[in-house]
Parts: sequence; structure tokens; C-alpha cells
Amino acid sequence: MNKYIELIGLFLSLILFVLLVRILIYINNRFFKYKELQKYLEEENAFIISNNFSSCYYKKIFGFKFLLNCSLYKCPNVIDFENPDHIYRLITNIPDNVKFIIQTEGGDTEEANYLAYILKQKKIKITSYIPNYALSAGSFIAITGETIYMNWYSTMGPIDTQVDFSTKDDDSDDESFPAKYVAKVKKKENAMVKLKAREAECYHYDDKFIINSMFKSKERSGKIIKHLLETKHSHNMRFGPKHLRKFGLNVNTNMPVKIQKIFDIFLKQYNCEF
Repeated sequence: MNKYIELIGLFLSLILFVLLVRILIYINNRFFKYKELQKYLEEENAFIISNNFSSCYYKKIFGFKFLLNCSLYKCPNVIDFENPDHIYRLITNIPDNVKFIIQTEGGDTEEANYLAYILKQKKIKITSYIPNYALSAGSFIAITGETIYMNWYSTMGPIDTQVDFSTKDDDSDDESFPAKYVAKVKKKENAMVKLKAREAECYHYDDKFIINSMFKSKERSGKIIKHLLETKHSHNMRFGPKHLRKFGLNVNTNMPVKIQKIFDIFLKQYNCEF
């Protein structure tokens, strides 16, 4: 009988030990791993450009839901491009030669477009890295790079600004459409539709102005405008390296091992995979 009690005690101790180890690993990854990420980013003069960190705010631990601040927000070289404070932090501390590791499905274009424009004005040498995807606003930031490193499966997308458009005063049918199409709406029955079409025209003009300002070569800017801004493809289209080269972008599919390692560390933090 005593042997069974000893075995049960040993089994329970083993379970408690495993749980304790998992808790310690979780605490280390959740609250201290970002320091390792920051260290690697500083060594490479690199910044991670992303957005939508909301997936990190809540975490279930042993069935209980806890509110947690995303540890990535403690990492100075991780930039939320929708956050004006982050953008200001980036442009006031950026070196003359910098690497952008970009991961986003898109988002608010205001700060992203400003970032692309202002960095090109200062003639900072930028190298872009897209391990997975950089769509919409992310693509706009990526084209600042003299070279864009991608994996063979990485993708970019159209960079045309999207505008919320509704034909009703209460916005009950509000949807997003490319500014270039909203600007061409012909049936303008009311003042709101007219103003929205005018606003969209300005957004599209802004996009063209920024791209033309970014590149000395008019041939190159013309290709980018044609294929990524005024494209007939939907905004959800994803372009691979082969077509992006034809669009005037200098794409290299030899993703550096260290950059991929940095991205993998970031992605685990981003997805709260511990």
C-alpha cells in the first residue's frame, strides 16, 4: 500500500514539476523574450514594421482570461505604423542605413504614406524585408527599400488608398472602395456623394504625388503607379516576386538567415505562441 502511495506522490510531483517548468517558460517568453528580439534588431540596425497587436492583449491561463499588455510594445524597434507616437519615435532615431522587416495585411494609410514620403526626402538608405506578406499600407512602406528581400512565397499587394463610401446619410451601407473608383462616381445625387467623390480624388492624387516624389526615375515610378496604384486588380490581389520585378521593384529572393530568425522570434511574440 505504501508503494502505491509513493508512486502516486511521485506522479503528482512530476506533474507539478512539468507545470512549474511550463509556467517559467511562459513567463520568460511573455515578459523577457522581447529583450532578445530588441538586441538582435539593434545589432542589425533593423526595425519591425507591423500593426494590429490586439491578439496579444488577452491570454487564457489555466482557463482564466487575463488582460496583458503586448510585450512587443516594450520593444523600441518594433513599430506600429498606425500609431503616430511610434512613427515619430522611428523617424527621430533612425540611422542613415536601416532595415525594415515588414509584416501586415494593411491598415490605416495616413502614417504609412507619411513615413514612406518623409524618409525618401531625407535620402535614408532603406532595405526592405518581407518574410511573409506586406499588403496595402505595408507595400507602400516596402517600396521605400532600394532592395526588397522576399521568400519565394512572400507577397505584396496594390497600394491604392481605400475610402469608406456610402450612399445613405446614416452610413448603414458603408463599405470600402479604391479611391480611384470612388472619384469616378458619375451619379452624384446628393452633396455627400459629391464630397466623397472629391475626397477620393484627392486621396488618389496624394498617392501619385508621393510615389513620383520617392523615385528619381520616372520610368520606375511610372511602372509602380501603373501596376500597384492604378492596377485593374482588386485590392485583395497578392503579387509574388516574379511579377513585382516586372513592376519596377528590385526584388531579391535570398532572404538572409539572420533576418528570418529575427522575424520568427517576432512572430511567436506577435501570435502569443509560447
